[in-house]
Amino acid sequence: MGRLRTTYVTLAIVITSISLGMLFLKLDQLPPIIEWWPESSESIDLAIATLFAVFQITIASLIFHSSARGNNENKKRLIAVFLLAQAGKYAPGRIWSPFIQKFVLGEHIGISGIFLANIIVFGCVLFSQILTAMVTLVYFYSGVIFATIAAALGLFVPNAILIFLASTSLTKKWIFIDELSKISRRIELLRNIGLLFLSGILTWAFFYIGWLKYSVDEGIALIGTTSVSVIAGYFSLLPAGLGVREAMFIAMKDFAWPLPYEHMPQLAIQSRTFLFLVDALTAVLGLLLLLFSSKSKS
Repeated sequence: MGRLRTTYVTLAIVITSISLGMLFLKLDQLPPIIEWWPESSESIDLAIATLFAVFQITIASLIFHSSARGNNENKKRLIAVFLLAQAGKYAPGRIWSPFIQKFVLGEHIGISGIFLANIIVFGCVLFSQILTAMVTLVYFYSGVIFATIAAALGLFVPNAILIFLASTSLTKKWIFIDELSKISRRIELLRNIGLLFLSGILTWAFFYIGWLKYSVDEGIALIGTTSVSVIAGYFSLLPAGLGVREAMFIAMKDFAWPLPYEHMPQLAIQSRTFLFLVDALTAVLGLLLLLFSSKSKS
């Protein structure tokens, strides 16, 4: 684990440094004035995009709930804590979301159980982003039918990984692994990964195609670009992938997709602002749900 951690930190330092350098060199490309609310846009499309984004985070909270070990908390409280902790990822370091979860939950769940549950959530979210990027790539090179097939077949990959983990002696001591031998548990995880995938696509489809009025091909290309940039952001040393995500998003304009190249810097800022507002909204909803669950217990 020590070598793996060192490798990750080294890779993150390199990626973060390169990304910030790229952004600095491209400052002249950033728009002086951003058209935050296009004249032809419909508020309903942005509202629907926001709902799907909140739904996606809620699905992640269900994975957190089902993966947390030794909890004496009710489902509503665990989901509320996960939603509230979304605010923590904008603080420096990568420990503040688990810290918030541990602080609120107290002694009911050990810190190792919290970290493991977050790792499982991260794995599911990461795979859904990789699947989105791959499906959009297949769409442009092979068409919508093969993209649909790729999406369906892609869900078999995590199932194979889960079966492998459940049958490997090295992972038998892990807290979560014992449950992977249960078919119902794997089906639950695969369902949630599928929902993460679908809700992510629908979020950005309503954002890019519905609200910002880009064509279908441009919208799908932007969805794939967003997924690639989010994946790159996981290797940032800065909070919530700041800098790395935006640099990768802008750099993707050199890729042979039907992207609105002249708008990429502006879209990087708009999509980041959208994600920030969604996380803020989710944290507020988590706080309200937490207060409601506390009142109902007393």
